[in-house]
Parts: sequence; structure tokens; C-alpha cells
Amino acid sequence: MNEVEWQPRLNTASLDVAVRNLIILRRKFPEYKFTLAVSTNHYIFLDCDDKSMMDEFVELCKEICKEYQCNCYVFETPNGYHALFDRYMSPARWRAAMATLLTVAEETGIVDAKHIEASLRRGYVTLRLNQISLLVVLNWRGEVVG
Repeated sequence: MNEVEWQPRLNTASLDVAVRNLIILRRKFPEYKFTLAVSTNHYIFLDCDDKSMMDEFVELCKEICKEYQCNCYVFETPNGYHALFDRYMSPARWRAAMATLLTVAEETGIVDAKHIEASLRRGYVTLRLNQISLLVVLNWRGEVVG
């Protein structure tokens, strides 16, 4: 029987509070690997769990930048990539955008469709922010700027 490691995570609107709590909890409970996460229903966040699809993921992010006239920050994670887009949306517009991206995910396999499905069910998207490093920054034209 495989043991599933429980990884509690901290969700809070204040980064300062989250970091302070993370430090305290890691000291008090060193056996747990607490992580920071961000949740929102105002911004598009995408998850790619396949390291071999970096080029395809970045190309998809470029198209999303052009479509939504926004910048994108692509981060490398231990298992793949995260993309955070900086276009603020109403919750209704966010839901519509994520529903469209779910279709793209199902058709291409580039983005984690299950992550989008769960986000739509919950009403918000969540990404863990531990062990990530900035890979590329894209502008609203889909051009690499950093």
C-alpha cells in the first residue's frame, strides 16, 4: 500500500502573514512540508505537469497573452510549469476564460485539464508557490521580455 504524504498549505490574502505562519509552522511541525499557495478567481493560472512540453506550454501562453492583452510569468516547478497571467477579470469573466481553456486543455493535453476542472468546481484556481523559479516573462504581444 502506497502512503500518501499529507502536505498542508497556507492560503491567506496577506503574503506577510503567510510567510510568518509558514516559518512558525515549519519550526513547530518539522515533519510536515508546509507550502505556500495562491488562490484567485480574478486571474488565469495554468499548470503543466509535463516537463517535455515546455515549448508547447510557452507557445500556448503567448497565444493567451495576445487573446487577453496581458503579460504572463512562466515558472518552472519540480514537475512542470506554472503560468500566471496579470489580466484582472471579474469572477464571471474568469469562469468563462477558464472554461475556454479547459477545452484547449482537453484538445491539446498541454495544460492540466483536471486542474482547470477542479478550479471551475471550486470557483477559484490555486497554485502552490514552493520550489518554483521564474523561467520566462511574456508581454501582451506574446513576446519574450525576460
